[in-house]
Amino acid sequence: MGGRSTLSLDNNISTLATVTPISEWQWRDVRRLWNEWDPIGVGPEIGGPADEYDSYLGPTLRLLEQRASVDELEQYLAQVTLQRMGLPESPRAETSRRRFAMRLSEWYEVQR
Repeated sequence: MGGRSTLSLDNNISTLATVTPISEWQWRDVRRLWNEWDPIGVGPEIGGPADEYDSYLGPTLRLLEQRASVDELEQYLAQVTLQRMGLPESPRAETSRRRFAMRLSEWYEVQR
């Protein structure tokens, strides 16, 4: 459809696909990055589900597609981890979010 819209945290790939085409490899790569970051410690590497963070993939890809800054990505990650996941704030958590935001941004720039 090509239109741009603001996505809520609850959107998934099927909803996102109606707005903009997302390739399967982008979805897989961002899923892999989220699972490697694994902010709640339940990723597939330790026996958790591979789709644990899937509800955040569409909004993450949308932000990247819209050329969100690292600060904007970090704000989104803070919203997810602090409000949705209920994780406590700490200097370590803030640093982790910042590094992940930079990693996402770098990944997107390379794959474009």
